[in-house]
Amino acid sequence: MRKKRGLKYSLDKQFLINEYNNKNKSLTQISKELKIPFATLYHYFRNIFHIPIRSIVINWRLKEILTKEFLIQEYVIKKRIMRDIAKELKCSVVPIRKYLKLYNVPIRKEVWNKNLTKETDERVAKYGRSGSKTLKGTRTGKNSPSFGIAPTEETRRKISLSKGGTGIPYEYTEYGSEFDSDLKEQVRLRDRYKCRICGCSQLENGQQLDCHHIDYNKKNTTLKNLVALCVSCHRKTNSNRQHWLSYFCKLVLSK
Repeated sequence: MRKKRGLKYSLDKQFLINEYNNKNKSLTQISKELKIPFATLYHYFRNIFHIPIRSIVINWRLKEILTKEFLIQEYVIKKRIMRDIAKELKCSVVPIRKYLKLYNVPIRKEVWNKNLTKETDERVAKYGRSGSKTLKGTRTGKNSPSFGIAPTEETRRKISLSKGGTGIPYEYTEYGSEFDSDLKEQVRLRDRYKCRICGCSQLENGQQLDCHHIDYNKKNTTLKNLVALCVSCHRKTNSNRQHWLSYFCKLVLSK
């Protein structure tokens, strides 16, 4: 190692290649022998001399444990997340991810707080408290951007059109007198108490199925214009109305 003007350290490229590649020393070993910071040596390797750096070497204990069979059993079959496997092995997630890629095991998208609650994890409780303090009252009441501002007729027309309506606000919003609980029950009975979109039963829905007007005219209460839907699917039909109108028309014709 030689010192040159303008540089705190001056390292010889051939010397480093010999130590690193031929003698198979690690960057940590070389930095300790030369008594220079690891970050400095890494900078010379990568940015000045452009010497290819070997990937991180995982200790032999993990190499023996992280077999393909082990990872498939724990990650694929038991559906454990990488964080839990790493915690059990007392290592970081990095080697887990590396060996999953090495064995061509598809990696799932993971969320760190999955299955965690405020009662079981202090981080969730902490973020919940800080978030509620930050957001509380920021977008409601007088703090709402639309507070005290009534939407114009043009805005209402655009909202109606965006929902698939005719552009006339609140058109077909009044229900006909015939649309009562008896008629709704007839519709549910005819559709065998199942949602006509997803097929979930009324029991799975957790409450009585909704009755949807196919042509969105709430005064048209003929049985042919009504279908039973679960809450989730009924919510979907408020958008892209032309699509759902066509969908239900085909459904009625296929009977």
